Amino acid sequence: MAKKLNTTLPHNEVIALRAHLDEAVADPDYTVFVNYPVTEVVKVAKYYGIKLDNSRVVSIPCATPNVLMEFKRNYDEFWRNHA
Repeated sequence: MAKKLNTTLPHNEVIALRAHLDEAVADPDYTVFVNYPVTEVVKVAKYYGIKLDNSRVVSIPCATPNVLMEFKRNYDEFWRNHA
């Protein structure tokens, strides 16, 4: 019997998150921004065998997509100016 992913995220979000996590592992400068608890990210990563050791994941639970994108813009600008 196949293992079941126990998450509150909808299936399409899980698929998108997996792609972002794969990118974060491949590119150390890539940061994943999510608007749900980081525990859900960990569940998805474990389910797919993705090791997040050197990856950056920023969790802002309950943020609207607009707030999340604004935070990402500011975050990216900060790293460009301070790298």
